[in-house]
Amino acid sequence: LPYFLPEVALMVGFEQNSPHHHKDVFGHTLLVLDNVSNQLILRLAALLHDIGKPPTYSEDEKGRGHFYNHHVIGAQITQLVLSRLKYDADTVRRVSILVREHMSRFYFLRDKSTKRFINRVGVDNLDSLFELQEADIKGSKPPCDFGRLAALKNEVTKILIEKQPLTLKDLAVNGHDLRQAGVEPGERMGLILNALLEKVLETPELNTKEELLKLIKYI
Repeated sequence: LPYFLPEVALMVGFEQNSPHHHKDVFGHTLLVLDNVSNQLILRLAALLHDIGKPPTYSEDEKGRGHFYNHHVIGAQITQLVLSRLKYDADTVRRVSILVREHMSRFYFLRDKSTKRFINRVGVDNLDSLFELQEADIKGSKPPCDFGRLAALKNEVTKILIEKQPLTLKDLAVNGHDLRQAGVEPGERMGLILNALLEKVLETPELNTKEELLKLIKYI
């Protein structure tokens, strides 16, 4: 497999020089693969989740390895690799999202940013992402700390249970309502809808037709 995918071959023997890892990048990847279920999307995401590490490696003055933005670069490489292998567009999209978001448990999430996180990942992809993140922790140097992942899951669960508005389709107004309010179809309408969503992400109580139509004149 490493020789079939040159990008994966670069991970073999690539030392991480990190206190958080006891294996090279490929050894860690194999441990992550061992800890995800037998689903194509998850298996591909586990294989490719750290593919951005070799090109982003740097060392500090103490010789400690860092991989800044490896999840972003990894998602870009994942898109190229899976497209080259002729995977369908939905598989490429979903796996790339999982690779890009596999570090999200380290973010400091407020309520608003948690909602943006759910938007980026997609509700249907959340369970796969959480399984990948759990496997990533299990594949790292013991002892395993699941605290941040548990906190992220709790925040996401709270928002989903409360059915808080998350996307444009959850807004209490739509393009038809804006046209009736005098907004012409076009780019400005899209900007207004996105601005209203930002307001609602911050303050869900604003998500009524009356309140949102009042806000239009301030956007």
